[in-house]
Amino acid sequence: MSGSLFRSLLRLYLVVFLFVIALSFIYLAIPLYMFALGASQFEIGLQGLIYYGIQAPLTPLLGRLSDRFGREKLLSLGLVVNAVSSIALIWTNSTQIVLFLGAILGVASAFYWPTIESLIADSSPLSGHGEAMGLYSATFGAAMVIGPALAGFLKDINITFVFAAAGLFSLIPMLFLPRPKERVPRPKDDPSSGGKGFLKLDNLEKSSLIFASIAIFAYGLVTGGMFQIFPVYGAILGFTGAQIGFLLAVLNSSRILANFATGRLSYRIGKKILATFGVILSSSVLLISFFSGYIQLLCSLIILGVGLGIVYPASLSFVAESSSKRRGMMIGLFDAFLTVAIALGSQIGGIIADISVTWPYLFFTLSSVAFSSILILQVRRK
Repeated sequence: MSGSLFRSLLRLYLVVFLFVIALSFIYLAIPLYMFALGASQFEIGLQGLIYYGIQAPLTPLLGRLSDRFGREKLLSLGLVVNAVSSIALIWTNSTQIVLFLGAILGVASAFYWPTIESLIADSSPLSGHGEAMGLYSATFGAAMVIGPALAGFLKDINITFVFAAAGLFSLIPMLFLPRPKERVPRPKDDPSSGGKGFLKLDNLEKSSLIFASIAIFAYGLVTGGMFQIFPVYGAILGFTGAQIGFLLAVLNSSRILANFATGRLSYRIGKKILATFGVILSSSVLLISFFSGYIQLLCSLIILGVGLGIVYPASLSFVAESSSKRRGMMIGLFDAFLTVAIALGSQIGGIIADISVTWPYLFFTLSSVAFSSILILQVRRK
């Protein structure tokens, strides 16, 4: 089924692929640029807190607005704002301006994530949501393989090339956005018995959202550290931009493989079991604190990538199966939990890294163990 499903969603996956390349440029370049400007680990973590902290409260609201007014216009606005803000980074020369533009980039992402994920869910059959989200996550991961490697290469030439390319890759996806009439129409009879209103969900939706939010919160804490703190850790170890980019590319390569496996296994093994196993495996982030050699870090990131690659699609497929009338809101809430966790992971990681550059990974390990214990209890109740 994956071949026909992928072809039917190809244009949306192209939008995901191109925009995530743009984001991966920003994720790698901003921490390294701030480090070069003399920012502390705390300030670098603060940038992540601002970016995701702005994004978190906006995603449920914008997801709800997309339910009412359509997805494509909101998605287009997010792409344009992201492009303009990325290009504006070329002329920055202080950490304060970088922090400000980071906030604007957070607003742009809030427009993007709930709308593109809802479009994919709208355009796939209910029985194919798990596979559709697995393919979506794999597309995301593929872009995160190519993006950091290319960004690292461009950064070693001139970091302004990275920001310019991020702006370009934010605009190109607009060529592939579907028109509203091309979307699969929503069913007239909504099977959900939930009430009307912003947060009135039925019991199944509440249960799904709670479990998915716990899993994605654990995922977000680790991801925040890897996006915001790890590039600087690599620079401290003496790696070049290209080497750091390749490390992140390897991390995301293993995520892709796990994304494909999760999409195919979600209805065989069970999404709850898969998500729980992924969070447990994410505790392998501890290995980073023990290794400083390049090959050792590569192996550690492969294991970590598998864990992260399982958690995201397994968790997202829970909320994607909600009522079509509230799907944008549900995915917005899901993304809000994710962005809060990434923001906290970025800031807490930065604070701890100012004490010791290896201690953040111990914190991320302890958080993964704690959240996986909660998920295990949730699984055993059913």
